[in-house]
Amino acid sequence: MELEFIITGLGGQGVLFLTKILALIARENNLPFIGSEVHGMSQRGGSVVSHLRIGNFSGPLVREGRAGVIFALEESEAYRNLSFIRNGGKIYVDTCSNNFPVDPFKNILEKRNVSSVIINATSIATELSSPASANLVLLGSFIAGQKDVFTVDSVERAISKTSSRVIEKNVEAFRRGLKS
Repeated sequence: MELEFIITGLGGQGVLFLTKILALIARENNLPFIGSEVHGMSQRGGSVVSHLRIGNFSGPLVREGRAGVIFALEESEAYRNLSFIRNGGKIYVDTCSNNFPVDPFKNILEKRNVSSVIINATSIATELSSPASANLVLLGSFIAGQKDVFTVDSVERAISKTSSRVIEKNVEAFRRGLKS
């Protein structure tokens, strides 16, 4: 199995935490993984991009046009990183807008058979009194559509291995994503 992910958002949205969870999921499934992250001005709410490759890869960076999945914790970051998505890939976007992707991106992505899942993950996580768990709502949405990739149990085990004080809220956010 080979999977290439781009995880992107703004500083403080949980890009690095989601990357860590994906790496733990790979470990739970005895799969090799390698990754890298670019922080930029993350401490000031700037762009954060993380690359994660699951499978037998020699380098940590996803090349343009190779990511099977983009997780965008902020809509503008999805647009900024579209060059990474491969033909037939899928983009998961946390947004309250129903207009993703906008023209001319819509036409470009349709020609490349790229689909998108838009979900107001921040709103769902806020309902759970855990707005920082929006990243796990997106993860749940991904897992719900890819049951042959990773099991729900392996994801929940990975989440429970974090040192987070809010493991229960994180698992709950993930489960809400499964239903979205």
